[in-house]
Amino acid sequence: MDQPDEKGRTPLWKAAGRGNAAMVRGLLAAGARVHRPDTGAGTPLYVAARNGSEEVVSALLGAGAGAGSGAGVGAVVGTPLYVASMWGNVEVVRALLAAGAGRDVNQPGNQVGVGRCRLDR
Repeated sequence: MDQPDEKGRTPLWKAAGRGNAAMVRGLLAAGARVHRPDTGAGTPLYVAARNGSEEVVSALLGAGAGAGSGAGVGAVVGTPLYVASMWGNVEVVRALLAAGAGRDVNQPGNQVGVGRCRLDR
């Protein structure tokens, strides 16, 4: 179930990246590891936040993914909150903030993630 491909991407990572909430819930129910990153250090929560799937983000948070966890080594830099705000994924930003993600954490280049995302949409 957690067998990664050559890039370290597990079935859960791939389902999260595609926004397939039903598959994500099924894999989590079957025991998939919610924190396993790919080779670039991106977690399933990180890729779901980047791609804007609030339903997947909520499922991963409900399964124990940390709202402030994410990446910081390899090809991926930042937290799920940072990447969601950079891509303008407002509903994901709201879900991550509600789950306790730090709003004022500086990211690379000293940019505050939420500062780039308009929450009044």
